[in-house]
Amino acid sequence: SCSLVGSEMCIRDRNSTGDVDGAVLILDKVAELMPGTEAGQRAPRIKAGILANKDQIKAQIEAAKKAQSK
Repeated sequence: SCSLVGSEMCIRDRNSTGDVDGAVLILDKVAELMPGTEAGQRAPRIKAGILANKDQIKAQIEAAKKAQSK
């Protein structure tokens, strides 16, 4: 089964800047498939936060990738 925590883990563990867009798609699906649940209700707010901070998030992902490759 899908859970918001699981989605957040997938988002955090992804390793390219394109994954920010993937995270948005995951959150859209959570909202669509689980509208009556806490996860479904929280997904649009999390998506809005990601979109509002997309450039910063991508920069953090890139910095983390560089740190891991050292």
